[in-house]
Amino acid sequence: MKRGKQGQFYLIAAIMIVSVMIGFLSIINYARKTSSIDLEDVRDELLIESQKVSEYDMTQNQIKLEDDFPKLYSDYLGDKIDIYFLTGNSTNMTGYHYAGGSKEWVSTNLESGSASINVNGTDYEFDLGEGKSFYFVITQDIGGERYVVTG
Repeated sequence: MKRGKQGQFYLIAAIMIVSVMIGFLSIINYARKTSSIDLEDVRDELLIESQKVSEYDMTQNQIKLEDDFPKLYSDYLGDKIDIYFLTGNSTNMTGYHYAGGSKEWVSTNLESGSASINVNGTDYEFDLGEGKSFYFVITQDIGGERYVVTG
């Protein structure tokens, strides 16, 4: 009879040890840090910043929105996020992407009332407003999937 109770004690002890180990493993898996950036926040921030730079361009007669701002913003986000810019007006649109510190031109298409930019084989279309326009496509690869936001 004594042997049966001793076996129960070891069985309960083994179950408790396994439960504690599973608890630690689940906490470790849950607490892993992800390095992705929420692209919706980046889009909202870029919309605000581009409006401010555009206002400055109009008041100071400078061209910071096409030259300085996109390069600085691309450098700010780093290599993990790609931003493609589309600037111009209803008669002349230019598409480009900063990569590795240099400006790469990207093909654009201008049609009546809209402009499109080709990013990785996909066309993104924007309705043109009056005057100077500034559009962008932000992409990020996370876990083998590509996330895209436009503005």
